[in-house]
Amino acid sequence: MPSSNPHRTHIILLYALAVVSSVAMLADAGGAITSYDTASYIDAWERFEAGFPDVDRTPVYPAFLAFCRFVAGKGHMLTLAVVLQNAISWISLWFFYKIAIRATGSERVAFYLSVIIAILPAFAMWHCHVLTESLAVSGSIFFVYSFLSFYDGKPLWHALGVFFWLMFLIFLRPAFIYLLPVTGVALLLMAWQKKQLWRRTALGLGAVIVTTAAVLMYMVAYKQHYGVFAVSKVSLYNNFFNMRKDGLLEPAKTDNVELRNYIQQSYKEKGRGPNKLTYADLFKETNYVVLEHWDMPTVTKLVDGSRGENPKAELISIARRMNLSAHENLLDTLYVSPKTPFDMLNMKVGWVYLLLTVYFSALCISIRRTKQTDWCCAMFLMMGASNLIVAVLGSMAEYGRLIVPSKFIYLLMLAQLLFGRVGNMKELEQQDRIKV
Repeated sequence: MPSSNPHRTHIILLYALAVVSSVAMLADAGGAITSYDTASYIDAWERFEAGFPDVDRTPVYPAFLAFCRFVAGKGHMLTLAVVLQNAISWISLWFFYKIAIRATGSERVAFYLSVIIAILPAFAMWHCHVLTESLAVSGSIFFVYSFLSFYDGKPLWHALGVFFWLMFLIFLRPAFIYLLPVTGVALLLMAWQKKQLWRRTALGLGAVIVTTAAVLMYMVAYKQHYGVFAVSKVSLYNNFFNMRKDGLLEPAKTDNVELRNYIQQSYKEKGRGPNKLTYADLFKETNYVVLEHWDMPTVTKLVDGSRGENPKAELISIARRMNLSAHENLLDTLYVSPKTPFDMLNMKVGWVYLLLTVYFSALCISIRRTKQTDWCCAMFLMMGASNLIVAVLGSMAEYGRLIVPSKFIYLLMLAQLLFGRVGNMKELEQQDRIKV
């Protein structure tokens, strides 16, 4: 039976591996790795400093980069950013280790899972990218740990932790909006599992309500400046791209004659329906419509009005994207050529679909057997599935990149399946075998 405290040797070895891995990754990458998104995060802070939302980016990551620029200057800003991201990832490793003990009931298994997180390039290399992925992973780990701690005790303090990490993640990356319903449902399941926790559940739901109110206030401010009730322009860009790709835009749904004629002419010249345009043409057309020529309210009205006009074609579009995402690399490091056996023998995102299906089945079997729902396993399932759904429905590509924040969840779920721990985290707690 494992002890109630982590083995010190595990922690020392884990951190040694993590530091060596970070240094090796930074050396291999040649420093900070940037992409076409990086500049927009850097520039966004100017709008926030002026007191209004940026059109594309939410404030957390621009604020992080602004802090790095203040400390290290413009010339070393990006270097400091990746150094801090790696350092934060080291801190999150300890919390992941504790979560893994709770999830698997074994310090040994938790140690090996943590080593994977520390050294596998598909996890560790992202800390070298000047993108939101690194902080999204670390913040998600902190969020799950806060939730587990909230369940165990100190309700006020850890309710504040849940609230902080909810706010942090959603304003880091708007796709995390799915955490609001996931957190609410997980809290209700928690109270159902342990009836005496209703007051604590109410406190947690209060954190969800306050976070939701903050998001709505931000959206109101966004609408005042850009005319659309949203958090960024990115979702509009992605939606237009996908709907034009599949021929789902209905010209009659816009009262802007110029835009209507443009879409009709585009259909006439390039075709309407799947695979009629190359990706280069799709990007060119989307940039012209969304970024260069028409304002957000005009394009939003076209996109929103076109939804539901052809349900069959929309379902086919979703199925096509699911198939496309299933064939993308799961262990992707983005812009870094394969250099390890893990990368060269990459798995596909399709394995995640299988994992979620098997995990759901195992959880249902557990519920039927025990007559209760393990709220934490249900939360793992909801987080992992929601991230995948949002990536498939709301983006146009790079699905492997967009589910990076949930890959540690998938790893935990896989370990639970392999060691028969799905649905019995309450049993482990009752046996006092582990403690967060």
